[in-house]
Formats: sequence, C-alpha cells, structure tokens
Amino acid sequence: IRRTLQDKQHRHRLRDAAIIATFFASGLRKMELARLTVADFDLTAREIRVEKAKNRYGRLIFLTPWATKVVAHYLECEREGTGQPNQALFLPGGGGHLSGTSLTKVIRRAFAPIKGKRIVAHSLRHAFCLSLLRGGASIRVIAELAGHRRLASTSVYTRLSLEDLRKIHTKAFR
Repeated sequence: IRRTLQDKQHRHRLRDAAIIATFFASGLRKMELARLTVADFDLTAREIRVEKAKNRYGRLIFLTPWATKVVAHYLECEREGTGQPNQALFLPGGGGHLSGTSLTKVIRRAFAPIKGKRIVAHSLRHAFCLSLLRGGASIRVIAELAGHRRLASTSVYTRLSLEDLRKIHTKAFR
C-alpha cells in the first residue's frame, strides 16, 4: 500500500511539474491549458496548437527546450507513451480534462513555500510575457503569442522596472 501511495504521489508531482513548465514556457491561459489534448502537442517541433482559445481563434504556441523535456518525460513515464490523440494532455485523477479549480490547486501547492506572495496561473502567464519583453520582443509579438486581440491588453506588460529602464538606456547609448 505504501509503495502504491508513493507511486501515485510521484505521478502527481511529475504531472504538476509538466503543468507548471507548460504554463511558464507558453503563456497559456488556465482553461487553454486544461483543454489541451495529446494531439495539440508536437514534441518534435516544440509546438502547441491551441484550438479552444478565449478569443475563439486558434494559435500556435512554442515551448522552450527545457519545458518540452519536462512534458516529454511526463508523457513517457506516466502516460506510457503519448496516449490517445483526443485524450487530455494532463490527466486528472478521474479521467477527462483537468478543471480550472484543479489547476489552481496545482499552482497553490507548488508555490506554497513562497510566503507573502500569491502566485496563481495568471502569474505564470504574466511572467511569460515579461520574459519576452525583457528578451527584446515587441509588443505586437507578445500580443500574438499571448492571444490578445487588442494591443491595449498587452500594454500592461510594458510597465518596466527602473532596473529594466536603466539597462535599455545603457544599451542604447554605449
């Protein structure tokens, strides 16, 4: 019984790590991630096809190499291969798709040790967009990858810290 419980906990931790890696490396919305199927994910190309998006139009999302490795390991070890194409990518305990509430619990559990910070799924989406901005991506690129219809939705990420402004200024006037 103890071994079975440990195996179950390991499977949940591996799935949760794959979920968090996907959130951070893709900028997906919570329900976009919850609705992903095995067929939406292309390991070789490191791409995710988002068909059921908030704005009712699909988009292609790219994953980092490290996030792809985490998801590939999850699929290989815990899903015994890639699974059925129509099957949910991240399985809950009872089958079907994960709910938004389940994903919220995954994030809360993972970031619980960080005291004084309220980390939610949208925090990881925000971190994704800020990473793109700090990496030199234009607002238009960020809007496209985040699935924003309007640039005004993306403009919230343009609030840079004083440190960011200093780096940009220094780079421009070398």
